[in-house]
Amino acid sequence: MKSGRLTIDTLAGSEWALRAWSRDEPAPPAPPVTPTLDGSRLVGNAGSNNYVAAVTSGGAPGDITVGAAGSRRKVCSDPERAAEARFVQPLGGITRFSSVGGQLALLARGVG
Repeated sequence: MKSGRLTIDTLAGSEWALRAWSRDEPAPPAPPVTPTLDGSRLVGNAGSNNYVAAVTSGGAPGDITVGAAGSRRKVCSDPERAAEARFVQPLGGITRFSSVGGQLALLARGVG
């Protein structure tokens, strides 16, 4: 992550690995879920399939809108499928982002 004020531009090109579903619930280390901000898109692997979702900045620092994610649907194991669904389905509800201890935090509507 680039230094300076946290914006989607400063996050661009940084690959992240999902470490926790929430503050109190760590994510399993496998399958790996890897979001990367690539210009105006959030891309990565969601456990079994690659995904892509549109991203736009909001009016205030930390405001963000993430569109619904699209992905391929290849056959995967139950743990991969569960991790993928849990990550990809709420992406369209992301409204805020921040950095907490050097880690990216994405916050969805009704979560916080």
